Amino acid sequence: MAESGTKEPAEWVIPLSSFKPSDWKPPTLKDEELLEDRVHDIDHSLVIVPEDSWAKIIEWSSTSNELKIGPSMLTSVLAARVMGPTEWLLNHEIDAMMYLFTERTTLRRWEPSKVAFMSCMFSNQMKTSFEEFRKDKKKFKVSELLHRYGIGELPAHGRTGLMWDLDVTRMYVPLNVEVFDCEGLKHNKEVEPFAFLIPRIVKSVPSSKSRQQLKVKQYNFSYAPMPYLLNKSSSDCGVYALKHIECHLLGLDFSLVNDNNIRETRQKIAYDLWEAANDPELILRMAQYTPPKTITNPLVELD
Repeated sequence: MAESGTKEPAEWVIPLSSFKPSDWKPPTLKDEELLEDRVHDIDHSLVIVPEDSWAKIIEWSSTSNELKIGPSMLTSVLAARVMGPTEWLLNHEIDAMMYLFTERTTLRRWEPSKVAFMSCMFSNQMKTSFEEFRKDKKKFKVSELLHRYGIGELPAHGRTGLMWDLDVTRMYVPLNVEVFDCEGLKHNKEVEPFAFLIPRIVKSVPSSKSRQQLKVKQYNFSYAPMPYLLNKSSSDCGVYALKHIECHLLGLDFSLVNDNNIRETRQKIAYDLWEAANDPELILRMAQYTPPKTITNPLVELD
């Protein structure tokens, strides 16, 4: 899944209230449909924010309150950047949503289980480790840092304690890919670190005796078909990445998120972050956060 570019946010911030004009109504395939008609539509959870709920985030945006959301702080500046409509999503909001996905599955608010969500930092660490791997494949050893991801101690916010391959069989990672357009091009080079290193991390996890006999083998690539020339504005890559992760996890078709409703999708992400930052159960869990332990042993031996 592609994240976003590295474009800096604008120096000025558009008030959140401006994103919902007075004549605004929910995205729909038929102009005559009303909000209550959309409640049972399959894309409702992906793009719709009820008006009464939207009023709450508008009220919050008029204050200077900063809200904790996993590894990030939700501010009016971050929320306005998420809403765009022409701003790139940055790591703060990407990681906040990945944290929210983690908590939704951990608390069983979402049905899928045995799933893990990684951070943008994990992507960068995998790229760095892959460079070391390419220098000398035979002598390469899994670092203690990557090993901690494999046993569910990292990412530290929303840590699960789930062991890869035993408790986790599916993983989602935000990945920043430099492209000129979104024509469905394949980027084997960008996913190679994961294809080569994740099997080695799995082998480093001491979850069973049979793991000692596990053969390290590179994963194969498989690409999901995408509509031609999706994301015409070119600034919604991160939005599509987050929503495609959500669609894939929940078994929804990727086509439910498209250029026709991407603006409403941005609003839904902003609202989901605000709602999570005000969720009593998540607030309690975030208050119990403890930073990761200092790494003393930098490498993990693979027998």
